Amino acid sequence: MHVGWSQIKLPAGTTVEVALPKYRKHPDVIGAEANVIFRACGPVVPNDPMYPQQWGLAAICAPYAWGVSTGSTNVVVAVIDSGINYNHEELAPNMWRNPGEIPGNGIDDDGNGHVDDVYGVDFVNDDSDPMDEGGPPGIYHGTGIAGIIGALGNNGIGVCGLNWDIRLMALRCFRTDGQGYMYDAASAMDYVVEMKQRGVNVKAVNLSFGGTSSSCGILYPNCLIDAINALAAVEIVAVAGAGNDSTDLEQTPFYPAAFDSSNIISVAASTGNDALADFSNWGLISVDLAAPGSAIRMASGPGPTNYTEGRGTSYATPFVAGAVGLLAAVYPEATVAQLKAAILDSVDVMPALQGKVLTGGQLNIGRALLNLKSNEPPVVVSEPQNRTVLPGGSVTVRASFAGTPDLHYQWYQGDTALSGETNAFLTLTNISTAQWGFCVQATNAFGQGNSSPVEVALQGVHVPIVAWGANNYGQCNVPWDLTNVAAIAGGRWHSMVLHPDGKVSEWGNEHYGQGDVPTALSNIVAVSAGAYHNLALRTNGTVVAWGENGDGQIDVPTNLTDVVAISAGQYHNLALKQNGEVVAWGWNDSNQSTVPSGLGNVKAISAGYSHSLALLSRNDSVGGGFYMTCEVGF
Repeated sequence: MHVGWSQIKLPAGTTVEVALPKYRKHPDVIGAEANVIFRACGPVVPNDPMYPQQWGLAAICAPYAWGVSTGSTNVVVAVIDSGINYNHEELAPNMWRNPGEIPGNGIDDDGNGHVDDVYGVDFVNDDSDPMDEGGPPGIYHGTGIAGIIGALGNNGIGVCGLNWDIRLMALRCFRTDGQGYMYDAASAMDYVVEMKQRGVNVKAVNLSFGGTSSSCGILYPNCLIDAINALAAVEIVAVAGAGNDSTDLEQTPFYPAAFDSSNIISVAASTGNDALADFSNWGLISVDLAAPGSAIRMASGPGPTNYTEGRGTSYATPFVAGAVGLLAAVYPEATVAQLKAAILDSVDVMPALQGKVLTGGQLNIGRALLNLKSNEPPVVVSEPQNRTVLPGGSVTVRASFAGTPDLHYQWYQGDTALSGETNAFLTLTNISTAQWGFCVQATNAFGQGNSSPVEVALQGVHVPIVAWGANNYGQCNVPWDLTNVAAIAGGRWHSMVLHPDGKVSEWGNEHYGQGDVPTALSNIVAVSAGAYHNLALRTNGTVVAWGENGDGQIDVPTNLTDVVAISAGQYHNLALKQNGEVVAWGWNDSNQSTVPSGLGNVKAISAGYSHSLALLSRNDSVGGGFYMTCEVGF
């Protein structure tokens, strides 16, 4: 075949179930699939008059998926955006209605803190009317997104959504100027989590918004990632647009699409010519796949019969959110990991997308349904991790598998099955000794899969370091086999140690390269950790820096030698030379990197958030920078 696929005849006695995992692991094989038999039923074509203009639905093989399912009113997808015009003729029948609320009685019937939240919540006006009020220039952003996900199909009017039957939850977070606060978006996600815990079957949220560190004004929006991780904890997929800046997200992260949370699917925009849209961001690691995002016909506007056309990753994203909804309609027990794997493993690989997005391809919902339907044994998609805990403490380890439902789990310690431990996670309590050999086996009707074994070590027993406080990136999970520590340093979300042999170890957040310890780094006598970068001092008096470099903090000044001490601040650094001179570089918004004229005879230095300190030999001190409450090394 010209597209690169070949048919392999299996040896006698070898089943497809046995052969597929072996072929997929072979280094010379890009992909392997069962040679399935298709029904000659053909595609399902709706009678909506604008359907011929909706090229994106055909491009993702929606007509073939509709031969299996057109959606379910038991599935809910939340749209966190500018609201939804819930009076639109194509959307009104598919709007979610809060089963615990009596409309218009002015009472919070279900006790969730929102009065009359029938369709959702408006976090802009702090009320329960999430009507889309539009944005510049006359764009009804959230309404268009909702229509792509779930405009009523085959009803003889207007357009057709990917799901003809679904329930759309409206959560308004963006004002009429097209902007909104991160806290409102996080609050909307919190609302989704609460309603899921109350029994509302939310399967996905659509996040067609975002920003870079510079546009947001913060380096890493923790409030948002915590909210997304909360969605993951209740099995909700978060589908995020990659952004419209023609930018590589590996160089300029765009959040929330660039988050590495297990439940995120990041979406670029493709065109009808099987190319990446010229406006679309991309990212070989951060962006998962593409979906149609150019010349998209949709139900959108202030009235009940308005329709429009738009482009952007904002409109590519709901194709994928809708795909999650359609998959969940057919396989209601499918997990986030299974839904995500079904979508990413079934893309149409396209030359123009290879090297641009992780999968190298565009969404194919028809094949995704087949993938989730195929008779596949469980496969590990997320291994459990080694953990460290204080004596008497508790710890939870977990694994994720993809495979045909239903999956059943059994944890083992060595070869011994642990009684009653039949979930994807294992919780150990009152740990008094180091333990090892924990692994989980997942089984279904087609086979089994096994995780790698993990170990649980005790802090203060095998490890000479104790860590406490925030642990959102594992910065307090001291490696259980860590020994021979000469010095320690703590950054914002990462930790570092210096060993007596001059080597350096690091753990915690590695998002900005602070964990990429230079391979040849040796002969180190001191270390210091900044917010997202590290410094190391060599025995020869030179300095090495690595990690995030948004403000030049790892651009060590040329010819800097004879250094005897170092200190890394938030985004700037100080170095003390043998002659008592101080050198500073990096962020300088408050003059923290501007060394006072004539400063000398210094014997100690410390870099803070936006200021610097120097201790003089005559026991007085000099400070520079913006006066504020701060934490050194923050």
